Formats: sequence, C-alpha cells, structure tokens
Amino acid sequence: MGWKTLKERFGIEHRVSHYGGSIAIGSAMVPNIVEIDPATGKIIDTQSFVREGVLEKEYPLLAEATDEQRLAAIQAQDTFERDIPVFYYTDGNVIETLCEKTGYPNLTHCGKVMYENRFTTDRNVAVQWAKDDLISWRNTVRSEIRRLQELMDQQESEYGIATKQLERLNRDYPDIEATVKERGAQS
Repeated sequence: MGWKTLKERFGIEHRVSHYGGSIAIGSAMVPNIVEIDPATGKIIDTQSFVREGVLEKEYPLLAEATDEQRLAAIQAQDTFERDIPVFYYTDGNVIETLCEKTGYPNLTHCGKVMYENRFTTDRNVAVQWAKDDLISWRNTVRSEIRRLQELMDQQESEYGIATKQLERLNRDYPDIEATVKERGAQS
C-alpha cells in the first residue's frame, strides 16, 4: 500500500494510515478526518469534515486530484530507509511486519499506527499480549455463559411453574378452552 507515497505526493501534513478497510488521513484525536477507498481512490464521505470543506482547506492537492491520481499513489510501492521488524497480534495470531521507526505515532510499512501496547520489537512480548488478550476474552465469555445459564435456569423454573398451574386449571376446568394458542415446541 502506498500510504507514504500518497502522503508525500499530496503534501499531507497529518497522519496517513490504514484504518479499517480504507486509507485514513487524520490525527490522534480524529484518525479519519478524510478516508479514501483503496480500491478506487475515491474520497469516502464518512465525516462532516469533508462536507464542511476541511478537505479543500487542509489537503488542497488531494482535493483537486482525480480518483485515478489518488489510486495511483495508493498502489505505488512505498520505499523506506529502514526495515525494522515489529510484532503485533490480532485474533490470537502474532504477526511480523516492518517499520521505518518504532513506537507511536509511527506507522508500519503496511500503514498501521504502532500503539505502544499493540506493537513491539520483541516477538515474545507480542505472544504474551496475545495470550493475555485471549485469556481475558475467554474469561468474559465464560462469565456471560454463566449469566445466561442462570437466566436459562430461572426461565426453565418459571416455565415449569406455569406448566403445572396450567395442568391444574385444565384438570379443574376441562370444558373451558384457552383463547391463546401455545407457541413453539413443548419440553
């Protein structure tokens, strides 16, 4: 991805990074003041900033460029002075990538912002972070399962009480039909 080329070619002072599925231009406070579709080079109007003319004011060369010119910059092969290996994790996978300079607010070659608690030069630290994250996730899911099981047990109990009461009424008053129909499968 040519995030660096895009930044240099269009004189962008703010950070240019990979943000979700787009190329984002912004700051630490608002990382996506402007977003660009990496497949088309088209400006994505996701923020009121674009409608308020911030694009033209802050990034006039980018605003004047065609989608094709933006796309060409995005598709360009960025060149970097250094290739420092850094590690991060996502979904339990430890991933190695490269950067020119480590630490926040720098970016990886692929355009990810290197937050201090997400990127490291030590693979073992990234593995530890990934394990910690997965354990926390499992703990949260386990707690939710317990909560839902307690709710399920409570509902099963109430269903049993309602069933017994209905059976009693049906026995005591067999000639009177309910007007409400049973829904779903009975246990």
